[in-house]
Amino acid sequence: MWMAALADGSGAVFVPVLPVELPADRSGLLVRPAGPVAAHSPLSVLEQNAAAVVGDPADLHFIAAERSSLTRVGLGLVASSAVAVSVVVLCPVGVSAQRSALALAVGDVLYARTGRPAVMCEVMPRMVSGPGATGHPVLVRDAAGAVTAALVWQVVPWAPVRGWLDRLAGSG
Repeated sequence: MWMAALADGSGAVFVPVLPVELPADRSGLLVRPAGPVAAHSPLSVLEQNAAAVVGDPADLHFIAAERSSLTRVGLGLVASSAVAVSVVVLCPVGVSAQRSALALAVGDVLYARTGRPAVMCEVMPRMVSGPGATGHPVLVRDAAGAVTAALVWQVVPWAPVRGWLDRLAGSG
């Protein structure tokens, strides 16, 4: 376990070890529900299909998905009215469990601040036309007290990005 905070000093959180094991040979999504998962909800069904991959993850679910669809599926989950999630972390094959835990912790901070679900990734996510990504600088303090800088990515749908750009240009 280590400590992390957004680079502006806010949102300090402990970053625990992930309670699930990320498969070394499969990409997927780590999903934190925004509340209890109903027995027959879409997330419950997806989790049952993925249970053999990760075991019993308590409030964290790993859903296997093709790398090419991670961004689309992650944004779809947070936009869905059928599934209430707080954070989705994109996990391409080979991602670090520690950095994925950091992305999850930053997503938790963003969700607590805004009340809106966050789609996060430890690496610059693979993008297709439509969504954008913004980097969140993070300071990480390890058990020995050493501080390092990291960047955690948040995927955002294109519509809010377009509105933000229009406001910057003075046309919105």
